[in-house]
Amino acid sequence: MALTRPEEAVKVLENVVRENSGNFGMIARALEHFVATGNRAKDIAQVLSTRMDGKGENFQNELEIAGYFHDVGRCFAKDKKDHAFHEIYGANWFEQNAVALGITDSQEQANRMAQYLRPHFIVKEQFEMPEYDVWKKGLEGTDVNLLLPKSWNELVIIYADLTNNGGKIISFEERVADIKKRDKETGNMRLKALETAETRLLKYKNDVELALKQGVCNGGYLLK
Repeated sequence: MALTRPEEAVKVLENVVRENSGNFGMIARALEHFVATGNRAKDIAQVLSTRMDGKGENFQNELEIAGYFHDVGRCFAKDKKDHAFHEIYGANWFEQNAVALGITDSQEQANRMAQYLRPHFIVKEQFEMPEYDVWKKGLEGTDVNLLLPKSWNELVIIYADLTNNGGKIISFEERVADIKKRDKETGNMRLKALETAETRLLKYKNDVELALKQGVCNGGYLLK
């Protein structure tokens, strides 16, 4: 079981994004966020992996590359404006393509890492809102239980995504407040899902920050 080098993973990511450039307003800005999230995930994983008894290196490597690809589903979402369910599209794409594209030589690893992508924002709340039914075609078989994180690996991706903006590290609260502000200004129906999800997102934030402070992953989450 071997992962490709981070720089090779970024090349694959860049190719996929450029091949689907019609889904993005600004490719450079999208890639900046994708890569920054991977780098942030690696930094977080380094702190959390100090007491993992030999599992730390794999934990770091998987999370760095999963972070790079966390939003790859934006390339394939049928909702070209807001990319609803990009988390699910990205996880499905990773499962189906990671081995063929040389990201990993193990389908088992591809499947495991795909799950790090699947619950990374407010996808559960959106999936349960009738307002989003128009974008569910082709996703009817989705297991809703997989849309909530159950592992530290998944929490790291959520935290890394929501503590950087354009490559700049910001607080979790700032990032959520910025998204809410933009959604209010534009009347985006995502706001309802975010307000519903905010309590659980803040719990994840507190759990990750406590783990970072203690340097160990305690609590009721799995470690993959």
